[in-house]
Amino acid sequence: MLLICCFFCLCLTGCASQKSAAPKLILRYADDQPMGYPTTVAAEYFADLVRERTQGNVVVKVYDESKLGDQVAVFRQMQFGEIDFARVTVSTLAEFAPVTGVLQMPYQAAKYYVLDYHTRVPELLLTSADVMSQLSDEDVEIIKQCALETEQFEKDRWAEKEVEAERIVREAGCVVTELTPEAQAEFMAAMTEPSDVLVGKSLYEKYGADFADIIEAIQKLGEQF
Repeated sequence: MLLICCFFCLCLTGCASQKSAAPKLILRYADDQPMGYPTTVAAEYFADLVRERTQGNVVVKVYDESKLGDQVAVFRQMQFGEIDFARVTVSTLAEFAPVTGVLQMPYQAAKYYVLDYHTRVPELLLTSADVMSQLSDEDVEIIKQCALETEQFEKDRWAEKEVEAERIVREAGCVVTELTPEAQAEFMAAMTEPSDVLVGKSLYEKYGADFADIIEAIQKLGEQF
């Protein structure tokens, strides 16, 4: 899964403590998955990094299994300063910021379910500008770096889970079809070539016209890998 780290300007009320061994700030991190799932494993990893690198000044407490509400409810609570960090999918974010919906558009087309990577829904780590404002410049940079490192950590956990999931379905008798690079290229081309079904327009022109510049930027970035 494609993972994207974002810092949004949302309202927050932080928890400060007096100068003592106690943390200066305790922040709440919401996730809707159970412990042991790649996203919550990554959340705990992020929390550990922040605690270690701020020398205990900033503590992130992870709440799993929607303990603080579903993704939409969590996002709204962030706006009122009741939650400090949240892991949400771009599908949820698109309800509040429609332009981000471009990140969940398919970049290939497939009629049957195969390993075609026809779409990936990014997951985002959100925090608040008000959270950052309560920290020193050094701690802000530490948290940003922890988020970037957590991105790769979560990608690795997802890769492991995908291997295990594929093993399970294969053992259950499912037939898994993998596309050749040539077939993959054909599906990708189908997104940009005109279609009679769409009255001479490509899928991107039909459904992504408002985000053409973003789609182009994503495609160029993809060419680097």
